[in-house]
Amino acid sequence: MVARYGGEEFAVILPHARTEAALRTGERLRRAVAAAGWSKRTLTISIGAGTVEGEAQPAALIGAADRALYRAKEGGRNQVRHASRENDGARN
Repeated sequence: MVARYGGEEFAVILPHARTEAALRTGERLRRAVAAAGWSKRTLTISIGAGTVEGEAQPAALIGAADRALYRAKEGGRNQVRHASRENDGARN
């Protein structure tokens, strides 16, 4: 499920996806956007992922993904970061 979260931010909900699956999906999305033939300019995206196992509070999950997104932006943009990987390095 994809939903506009606000402004230029979107949320992608992947039920039952574990960390590695979320990162792979994010990387596929990032590469697809970067490779598309945008007519006006180059377009890239930064992705922050958060995953939980078991029961989680939605606000905590969104907060974790949001922190990962800002790490991706601060790290140079055009990359995927996961909330649980403080030193995950850029994926680009």
